[in-house]
Amino acid sequence: MLCQCPCLEKLTVWRYLVLGKIDATAVCKACPKLREIHLNSTQELNNEQEDNEWPLRVMTGLPENVVETLRLYMDEHRLDERLVQASVAQHSTSLRRVYLESNRAGKATRNILATCEVLEELSVDTSIHLCDIITAGPWAISSLLRLSLYIKIGLPSAFLPRPPYYKPYYLQTPPIAAPPEEELRVLDRLKNLYLQIGRQTMLRQLKLHIEEEVDDSGDDDDCLMDGDEEDSVDRFSKSFPGMLSLPDAEAGRPGFLDLFAGLSKLESLEGHMSMMSRRTESQWERRKWIGYWHIGLV
Repeated sequence: MLCQCPCLEKLTVWRYLVLGKIDATAVCKACPKLREIHLNSTQELNNEQEDNEWPLRVMTGLPENVVETLRLYMDEHRLDERLVQASVAQHSTSLRRVYLESNRAGKATRNILATCEVLEELSVDTSIHLCDIITAGPWAISSLLRLSLYIKIGLPSAFLPRPPYYKPYYLQTPPIAAPPEEELRVLDRLKNLYLQIGRQTMLRQLKLHIEEEVDDSGDDDDCLMDGDEEDSVDRFSKSFPGMLSLPDAEAGRPGFLDLFAGLSKLESLEGHMSMMSRRTESQWERRKWIGYWHIGLV
């Protein structure tokens, strides 16, 4: 059937098809104008590694810079990193929308950020480790409009059981003891992420969520009941550190809000972020984020 559709531009396939038995090269030759490739998930049906990689093999066989939209539901499989790199590079100046759902999409995400020059939307709907998406240089993107990520930031003290009223050092009142090395290391990585996001001056919507650790029972270790006195501290400790705070030299607290000064077109901000209520932050946000209208912080 595909061989009879040389003008086909959008291909949506369901996992119950045994894609590994369909010649990806033949599809590329028959449908050279494919602009959108969607692999939809049906977990209870066929779920082979070869099937997960089939859309990427199609991408590598198509003419350069044709594919504009890629949607992949990859479940638990680890994709071949070289295949991801080759397929993304093949369409680095045409890919505008990428949607990934995979527990192992960190390195693929980093490759997309470092390669795709005209990307407008990137959504990764399952957790990725912060260290996996830190790029050596600036992101290749300059036209990003919407970004959605679920990130494991790797800060154990923010998730593991802790004494009542525990505060990470960046929220403590002075005098502040020397911060743990693990927190400094994570803050350096977060600063890298904040800096890259802050360079996306066309950004309209930003969603950043912290993926929480769970115990063996599958429950969140730090889940609190309504009315728990620890709630206010817990909310801040599960937020992206310093993201919406200005630096406080006197208190010794880091703040990275200035890194987002270029996001003047930002309209929507959602996720695990704590908006500081101090006058300085409030005035900064009103002055810098002129088009800001929606807030959905947890």
